[in-house]
Amino acid sequence: WWDADGAFAPLLQMSAARGAFLREACCRHFGARDASAALPLEGLRALDVGCGGGLLAEPLSRLGCTVTAVDAAAEGVGTAAAHAAASADERVRGVEFIASTAEELVAQGRRFDLVCSLEVIEHVADPQEFVRTLTKLVVPGGALALSTINRTPRAYALAIGAAEHALGLVPVGTHEWRKFVSPEELAAMLARAGAEVRELAGMR
Repeated sequence: WWDADGAFAPLLQMSAARGAFLREACCRHFGARDASAALPLEGLRALDVGCGGGLLAEPLSRLGCTVTAVDAAAEGVGTAAAHAAASADERVRGVEFIASTAEELVAQGRRFDLVCSLEVIEHVADPQEFVRTLTKLVVPGGALALSTINRTPRAYALAIGAAEHALGLVPVGTHEWRKFVSPEELAAMLARAGAEVRELAGMR
């Protein structure tokens, strides 16, 4: 997960840009927060759904969030927990990693100020139900951050043609073209779940 030349290198490369966007967007959403501060999101409870190796959970903790990170794959959670435990940063070491699902957290009645799920929705069986589940984990007035791959010819060429077949960065079959989600489709799913889109950004 943390190998700059490994299978998850593309996610690592996107981390800085996505972290900067979340920092700025959350400071705007939650108000009276200075994005240039050392801990701009201090006091917020954040959840990372589909955390994998912890590529988002760790940066969120460094921004001041109290972070819970879940993934259905116990192996990834173990890698994430081990990497965080070796950190010199007390906040990173304090991230709560759990081999679990969003549905299980809903059943437990847990809720968070900020819920994030990056590059997950394009892999689930029922995207609409997944979005509904995520919204149930957000406190009133909280924020939900989602990231996915747009269903465009360029995305197909990069995520499947290049990353899977030409360069072998990820295993063949990791992505399914029909499951890629456009911004318009995602906005409609959110609206049906009772949420509204406040900010939208893309990466090239």
